[in-house]
Amino acid sequence: MLAGTGGSVSAGGGGVAGSGGATGGATNTGGKGGGTTATGGASPGTGGMLGGGGGGATGCTSTQKLCSGTCIAMTDCCGGCSGNTPVCNNGTCVGKANGATCAAKAECSSSNCADGVCCDMACTGQCEACNVATKIGTCSPSTTARTACKGTGTCGGTCDGMQAHRAACVFPSTSTSCGAAASCDSTSGATTAALCDGAGACVASTTMSCMFGCRTDGMPLCADSCPTNQSLCGGSTCVDTYSTIAHCGPTCTQCKNSTPECYQGKCVQCFNNTECRDAAHTSLGFGTSAVCNVSTHLCTCATKDAGNVLTNPGFDTNLTGWQAGDTSSSISFAFSDGYFCGGSGSASATGFGGITQCARITGGQSYHFGVMYFLQGGATSPVGCSVEFHANSTCTDTAVGFSSFEGSASGWAPLNGTPTTAPSNATYAKVLCAQFEAGTVLVDQVYLNAANDSF
Repeated sequence: MLAGTGGSVSAGGGGVAGSGGATGGATNTGGKGGGTTATGGASPGTGGMLGGGGGGATGCTSTQKLCSGTCIAMTDCCGGCSGNTPVCNNGTCVGKANGATCAAKAECSSSNCADGVCCDMACTGQCEACNVATKIGTCSPSTTARTACKGTGTCGGTCDGMQAHRAACVFPSTSTSCGAAASCDSTSGATTAALCDGAGACVASTTMSCMFGCRTDGMPLCADSCPTNQSLCGGSTCVDTYSTIAHCGPTCTQCKNSTPECYQGKCVQCFNNTECRDAAHTSLGFGTSAVCNVSTHLCTCATKDAGNVLTNPGFDTNLTGWQAGDTSSSISFAFSDGYFCGGSGSASATGFGGITQCARITGGQSYHFGVMYFLQGGATSPVGCSVEFHANSTCTDTAVGFSSFEGSASGWAPLNGTPTTAPSNATYAKVLCAQFEAGTVLVDQVYLNAANDSF
């Protein structure tokens, strides 16, 4: 007889045992539980299966799954998790979550392992990290550099914790001082400031000489041309051309001869009276008593002192202010000057009356009198001068005071005397000079001076 065919698993209680047996095998008579061998068969049946209930082995529920012959929860992982998927997640082995410690990126679900933890991104920037406190597992800006920033001291780089600067260190700008400030002086030249280079290093100061000196606007730099009133004058250093005799003015002229002084970039004749009277100025013809005009710095003939009360006492061009002493006398202009000034003259007086002038004075004031005189025609009799003090403006009233002076020197010579005090009631003074015996005399530089003994 043929063997019986395999039985099937019952969906309910007892399974049906495999049929088998001898010829015309009988049906299973077993009840719940295991099947029984068919009767009358020549050999036993094969292929019996586990029942769904309390059959040959325990069955798994709908919330379980079979794992190596054992029912386990559907959310568990069969056989355990290891390697690159060490975490069981709802029944599936997966990588580690962000924030979990890691040694390699394969361990992490994000495939990013940074700073010893699984991270949401690669996080390789110089100034970012994935292990910042309170943000572990999230790549965030950091004030701690991944590797040391370049540079040290003032110019060294830093991580500032700013979102915009997380990729790299930031450095002080190129205007940041890291040493001496810029400076300039005429001796050592211009020195640049020590400044950061913007990449972590300090660029040291350098010094250069200044051909044109330093700038005059306060900037510590070399000027690109000489300052005002200075020039190179053929050299390599700016020199003063405003007041230096050796190189005066834009043409660097040497001031000498009759213009030996440098004033405001021009060669001029003088700064004081003494210069106008030295040998270098003789050719100018201003005489032995030449004076320096401090406004123009030019030498001129002697000019009267402010204290001299007389009008036109130097007879520079005419006889204004003077008259003959009486009708027997005559006066005229002469071109000979008492101080030998070629641009001035004198008065020629002939006759006993001589030459005279009535001038305003102050009563009670002390006055100095003086004159330069020259006896004409080889005369030997002296020249006489007098000062009469009067109370009226024409000096025709009776004199209230009188002083006289005389001299007989040859050539131009000075005549003066001790100071005379005008009477308190005097308001005018009459000055008169004549040559005795009605001869001719030249007079010049006459003074009646209340301030000092000078023309």
